[in-house]
Amino acid sequence: MEIEVQPGKYIVAVSGGVDSMVLLHILAKHQTSNIKHQLVVAHINENLRPDSPLDQKLVKKTAKKYGLKFYTTDVKLANSSEALGRKVRYEYLNKLKKKLGADAIITAHHQDDMLETAIINMLRGTGRRGLSSLSSGKNLVRPLLKFRKYEIYDFAKKNNLEWREDYMNKDTKFLRNYVRHELLPKINQKDRAKLLKNIEDLGELNKLIDEELSAHVQNQQVDRKWFISLPHDVANEALNHWLRHQKVNVERKKLNKLTIAAKTLQAGKQTDINKQFGLRIEKGRLSLYNKTLHE
Repeated sequence: MEIEVQPGKYIVAVSGGVDSMVLLHILAKHQTSNIKHQLVVAHINENLRPDSPLDQKLVKKTAKKYGLKFYTTDVKLANSSEALGRKVRYEYLNKLKKKLGADAIITAHHQDDMLETAIINMLRGTGRRGLSSLSSGKNLVRPLLKFRKYEIYDFAKKNNLEWREDYMNKDTKFLRNYVRHELLPKINQKDRAKLLKNIEDLGELNKLIDEELSAHVQNQQVDRKWFISLPHDVANEALNHWLRHQKVNVERKKLNKLTIAAKTLQAGKQTDINKQFGLRIEKGRLSLYNKTLHE
């Protein structure tokens, strides 16, 4: 399995499962032949299973075998949502990235993960970005996206790698597992290729849309006259784009309400976004303010 990773310092997220153990093995081999690769292994023990500490132990042992620095944290995520788990994981990884001055985070997401995420987001009624959310970029590198799960398993077995199986991944009461075990296997090769092409095309289109939106939003404010002129769905995307770049995340239902408020409230009014931020409506602009600074 050949992967492409630019020279640099990386935080490698390793769960102990077959995907991340294969990724770690390949990257470690690259490091021995390319001293420009600096790797740090990071593991998040979510304590979702009684045997979770064994995952942590395996990753630590493997990092030591490859001569790599190992960082870990313990969190309690039992009965938590997938979204919360993802949030906690990336908060830790980004904190470590900043602390160690790394260039990016590397994860072991593969092609099946990408399709699963697109299908799940479609079922949940996601916006345009959700259909191409699992991609590789400058700050988050996913070098296994072109490989299927069975290829990763084959590589692991061929190279006698050790990994841990998460028995929870077989429970189809969880939506991701249902998609993985019940829906994806029923998609034939032709339709799979079409779906992958659509995801790729939408990813490119999203880049163009984001560039266009960025031309109309500036830092803490948005031109209200321009915003009012937009159709509701387009205004939703513009507002979401602006808030996301200000590190403010909102659910789509809340976003709809904010869009209506931004278009209809009188100048001088304001509305809550979340516990920390509010939206101030002015005559010619929309502005973001931190409520905690005004208490």
